[in-house]
Amino acid sequence: MIVPLWTWLGRAGRRFERAVLRPVVMGPPVAPVVRVRAKQVRAAGGVRLPSRRGWLVRALGWEVAGYGSQLEALLAEPGMQALLEQVPAASRILRPVCRMLGLTALQRPRVVAAKAPKVRQPRVRRRVVRDEVWEPGRAALRAAKRARKQGKSSWWTG
Repeated sequence: MIVPLWTWLGRAGRRFERAVLRPVVMGPPVAPVVRVRAKQVRAAGGVRLPSRRGWLVRALGWEVAGYGSQLEALLAEPGMQALLEQVPAASRILRPVCRMLGLTALQRPRVVAAKAPKVRQPRVRRRVVRDEVWEPGRAALRAAKRARKQGKSSWWTG
């Protein structure tokens, strides 16, 4: 695993140097790059590096932790922060290195959509009309009671 790691770090260093020293000139659109999937890389015999946070420190120990603290100190300097703001490609190159070392200096900002406040709809109270409720045997009694109040006689009071 050392050889693929060394190759990857060397390539990342060259990319970082190019991003910082050579300004990007916008020209005509270029055809999109065809990316090779991870399954194709494994099938071709390539080794894929682990992707957990801090895996390099766990694997190689305190020597790597020392380099990580030096990188963290470098990223905390105001000049380096200004450079990373001016050249976003540089921070994209350094982000995986920071992840390997377990650093939180260049974490990708999480975009959290603000939740709209929940609109509560007013509660509508329904007026319960007791006459509409049907109870077996009592409906006839209620009708008779109403009829007596209105001065009408019902079929059973005669």
